[in-house]
Amino acid sequence: MNAIECPEYLKQYLDKYLAFAYSGVKSAVHPEKMPTQAGLQDLLTEMAQNYVNAHLPSDNEKPENLSFVSFAVQNDPALKNRKPEDVSAELATYPGVIAIAAHDVAYELYKKGRFADARILSEAAHSRTGIDIHPGTKIEKNCFIDHGTGDVIGETAEIGKNTVIYHGVTLGGWSGGKTKVAPEHRHPVIGSNCVISTDVKILGNVQGRR
Repeated sequence: MNAIECPEYLKQYLDKYLAFAYSGVKSAVHPEKMPTQAGLQDLLTEMAQNYVNAHLPSDNEKPENLSFVSFAVQNDPALKNRKPEDVSAELATYPGVIAIAAHDVAYELYKKGRFADARILSEAAHSRTGIDIHPGTKIEKNCFIDHGTGDVIGETAEIGKNTVIYHGVTLGGWSGGKTKVAPEHRHPVIGSNCVISTDVKILGNVQGRR
């Protein structure tokens, strides 16, 4: 398999995922080697915990450069008045965190042209969380999806830093009808420091700014 360049904390999970996926290819000849659905779900759980652990606050953290965990605590009333280091285990169970953690890996696979592998992983996360993120979506630092059930985020969507997304949100595509839209610009581009509220639908090449 070709080496995949990615942030250091993701490398072990790319290796684990690719080994898992490759064992599925061999299972067509050796059904007894088919990886179980439980095994993939265990991997998603591990990805989420690792994602949280990799984004804990540092001792010299500044308000303008919060870690993901600090950002989540700041934006989730259920976590308010608790220390970030005390919520990491709970935060790793959040559907939105599982979805983002899996997306980090799926996006790296997608960038390297491993589209089937990326899609298998993203659909496993979709099944687990109810959050449908295309593996091609570009998501920057600190995207906190609160609840997230029913969220659909398309391939060419972009989401900036320090963004909160609630449930029922669609960042969907639009071909433009008679006025054709370039394939690489079918979905919204959301700027940094935005909040997308419940049941908001944004379709097409829309620039969303705070």
